[in-house]
Amino acid sequence: MHIDFNSCFASIEQQANPLLRGKPVVVAAYASAKGCILAASREAKAMGKIKTGMQVVEAKKLIPNLIVLEPDSMKYRSAHHALHNLLLEYTPKVEPKSIDEFVCHFQNFKSPPNLKNISLEIKQRIKDEIGDWLTVSIGLGPNRFLAKQAAIFKKPDGLEEINHTNYLDYYSKMKLTDLNGISFANENRLNWVGIYSVLDLYKADVATLKRGFGGIVGYYWYLRLRGQEIDDVQHDRSMFGSMYSLSHPAKTLAEASSILTKLVEKAGVRMQKDSYSARSLSLWLRLNNKTYFHETVTSKEPLFSTLQIIKQANFILKKYNFKYPVTKISFSLSNLQQTKSIQFSLLENTQKSYDLSQAVYKIKDKWGQYGLTLANMVNTKQYYKDFIGFGNIKDINHLVEKQSFSSQPVLEELSEEAW
Repeated sequence: MHIDFNSCFASIEQQANPLLRGKPVVVAAYASAKGCILAASREAKAMGKIKTGMQVVEAKKLIPNLIVLEPDSMKYRSAHHALHNLLLEYTPKVEPKSIDEFVCHFQNFKSPPNLKNISLEIKQRIKDEIGDWLTVSIGLGPNRFLAKQAAIFKKPDGLEEINHTNYLDYYSKMKLTDLNGISFANENRLNWVGIYSVLDLYKADVATLKRGFGGIVGYYWYLRLRGQEIDDVQHDRSMFGSMYSLSHPAKTLAEASSILTKLVEKAGVRMQKDSYSARSLSLWLRLNNKTYFHETVTSKEPLFSTLQIIKQANFILKKYNFKYPVTKISFSLSNLQQTKSIQFSLLENTQKSYDLSQAVYKIKDKWGQYGLTLANMVNTKQYYKDFIGFGNIKDINHLVEKQSFSSQPVLEELSEEAW
């Protein structure tokens, strides 16, 4: 079962504030003209071709009375957790794929559950227990790929099942690029080997598919379209990273350092939680003249302490002369190693540094991300906002306030300017 929140961020905002319901609403990284749209309500999608990634100024050309909101990440995390807990009542194997998507596995049940009835029950419980304005599209299938395709097939509030009796009917209604994972470049390569439709893709032999996809990926598609489960694979972690686009470009080292420290801490906490250390550290800056600054350093010793990593990251940052303001900062940790396999140095007090980093992590794990805050992060809220990407669930499991998304008992009337 694949479950997908419809118009996730925008719908949650409409759930929290009924005055927004029935109106064209978007959630954007920033409400300013150059802000990037993260999600659009059903009404906004119906009134204009509003797409994720579009700038606010372009969206307002299509819908002049568009309501633009900035993200409230705590609401989205809380809704995510509420749906996750609800789904766990039906199967112990619930896998969050993103902030707005879940995959539920129903193997090994003593008696096969009726997933259509369960789906209808889940839809109703979402309205009753999480929010009456929230809808989900649910897809059912023999593997996670076909379940996702079924969920995509009808939005919003869909319920579709692809199975051994109807799969050819679904395939006949799809274009190649309707399949999740097939790009226009893939389509061109497939056309070159005589594949022009999803039915052609299904009927093609393995040798043809390998030529079309350029290797073993073709065999994976052969299995996928026949209901085999080949995507339920846990890959080894290769990197931890964070990035941030600034609404107001950083013109000084102090401004950029505060934001970089915040990014390093987020990546460092995730790395500690998964019991990794890193040896390589990369910093990438986008500048307002559309050029870039990038540098990677590799440490002889494993880096596992957030303070260690912050020092290294800021050492790289100081190499940039700030001739041009910084509009985007990206930071990553790679060359990973499990901390249980670290060989501590005899010449340095590495054990003490490691113990300190673990103590800090335990405090944050108990009291929340801001249980301890570095001094130069105190004033970063004016520069750095708490965002969640749709495809990123690493930051969802922070401290979540218990809150309800039912209609607020007291509604504040909004002025025309607010609209």
